[in-house]
Amino acid sequence: MQFPVVREKIRQKWIIFAAVFVLSIYLLFTFALTSLPVESYNVDSVYILHGESESLGIDDVRQVPSQSWAMVATPVNLGMNQGTYWLKFHIPENSSDDDDRLFEITYPLLDKVDIWLYSSAESDVSLDVLSFGDSYPFDSRLFDYESFIVDFSKYATSPRFGIMRVHASGSMKVPMRLWQPKEFIEFSSHHHLVVGCLFGFLVAMALSNLFFFVTTNSVSFIFYTGHVLCFSLVCAALFGFGYEYIWPNQVWLQERAIGIFSSGAMLFAMLFSNVLLDLKNHSAHLSAIAKGMGAAFFVNILLSFFLPLNLLMSIFFLVLVLSVFFILSVCIWLSWKKVVVARYYSIAWLLLLISGVGAIFENIGILNLPGGISGLLLFGISGETFFLAFVLALSYRSQRQALDESRKMALRVGKESADAKDKLIALEQKAKDDLEYKVQERTLELEITLRELSEANSELEQLNTIDPLTSIRNRRYFDKRIVAEGRRSRREQTTLCLVMLDIDFFKRINDEYGHDVGDECLKHVSTLAKSFIKRPSDDICRYGGEEFAFILPQTPEEGAKKFVNSIREKIEATPYNDGNTCVAMTISAGVASGVVNHEDGEKDILKLADRALYLAKESGRNQICTAADLEK
Repeated sequence: MQFPVVREKIRQKWIIFAAVFVLSIYLLFTFALTSLPVESYNVDSVYILHGESESLGIDDVRQVPSQSWAMVATPVNLGMNQGTYWLKFHIPENSSDDDDRLFEITYPLLDKVDIWLYSSAESDVSLDVLSFGDSYPFDSRLFDYESFIVDFSKYATSPRFGIMRVHASGSMKVPMRLWQPKEFIEFSSHHHLVVGCLFGFLVAMALSNLFFFVTTNSVSFIFYTGHVLCFSLVCAALFGFGYEYIWPNQVWLQERAIGIFSSGAMLFAMLFSNVLLDLKNHSAHLSAIAKGMGAAFFVNILLSFFLPLNLLMSIFFLVLVLSVFFILSVCIWLSWKKVVVARYYSIAWLLLLISGVGAIFENIGILNLPGGISGLLLFGISGETFFLAFVLALSYRSQRQALDESRKMALRVGKESADAKDKLIALEQKAKDDLEYKVQERTLELEITLRELSEANSELEQLNTIDPLTSIRNRRYFDKRIVAEGRRSRREQTTLCLVMLDIDFFKRINDEYGHDVGDECLKHVSTLAKSFIKRPSDDICRYGGEEFAFILPQTPEEGAKKFVNSIREKIEATPYNDGNTCVAMTISAGVASGVVNHEDGEKDILKLADRALYLAKESGRNQICTAADLEK
């Protein structure tokens, strides 16, 4: 009869070994990615202005003598000092391409930041004035990113000196870093992978335990779910992802999110501890203390709506340390009483204590970790969440085992009904598999239909840009194309040339030979003109009636005139002849070119080309005039 007990002990050891192994792999993976070397460096020449500085303006600060500024250690961490501070920093040269660098303030919880950038410390004229922070909506930032980014590539002269005014209601940390774009992208991808794994892990744990609560009605699962979700929101606020993705325009929530959700996490943690450790049956006094500490965290949630963040977090850290030491003491006492769950539960709270104390020291300025508290939080929260889930699973497993023992006799009696149920489940599974196969089959058919529809729409869109008579591009295509080329000319500062071409006396051709011949003449002219286009960027469109328009990017006016004159000579030398009718034709054209330097500038070039066309007609037709001829 001792064999079941031995097998149970062996199974429990293997479960513990598997849990520790999985956690170790996860933590090694986390630290491997968070410690990846990157080609970036901090801005280390940072000075702070001492004394009364809140009422000063930028002009007053520029007049402050250098001896009033004191060098501050980097990354800047002034602890829980609420107020406004002035900082100045020198931006070091790095390489020949340092104009492309990105400037980042990696702490996302600053309320207001104003930066004046200068080409040098001696310059009196700023290159730019930038304002951002949590007191502004997220969409007002220069980049949609969790921290604050400034792109130096947009300045004609790379900034070498900056003055910063910073206001924070909580921890005053201003870690500044310079990046090359390539290294910034690499680091961001690794960082987001780690944080994404953390949030995925936390959300998965919360959802799984929420489902367990739905299926078991055990309050320990819902308390654990609330604890993990609140911790997830705390991490989202600390890393800046909450303001970026969850509440981007809720400034008031961003200012109070850490206080609300951290207190909520600890409230659920105290409720969870009281239920899981069964403190009510072990000691009514300890259970009352746990409930009292939970009530303290609930009061802290209420205080979060109106107390300043620095005062609120001071109260929270005090209650947090007391709560963690209380739970650890209870776990040690219960472990001495041979409560197995309490042994593993103490490990989870020890990890939380380490990360919590580290966060306290980081926020008050005692610790200044190279990567901030990110790695410490990843370690503490991941480990604590994992071990809490493991302990909860062990507790639930023990309860289930006790319940299973009482049900064994009933299960033996109902074996036949269980077999029938298994057969029914197998039939249901088969029916489900058949249904899923049919759904997949119909989904595939739908995808094929949608793909064919998309291809048909694309072909229709292409046909809508072709003139049906001449088979060249139509006016609709021309209107879209010159807007795109105008933007390119404005962006790249390149020449855009437009040509308006018209068949001389075309009405006379229609009147004398009929509209059918007139249509053939239009086809004849468009075919001859199109044959001269060699560059992929050039294009000819039917503008309307007997008018044609050329788009010639990066073509000077004189070059375009020679090009169009070749077309004119070709058309004049090649009359339309279908064997019965021979129609000689000439053309007139107007040429204009220029660099687009304002919105709708391409329309001005088109108007000049049109005026040049009318000048060519008024001057006797069968010739080409340019915009320069309009000034003569």
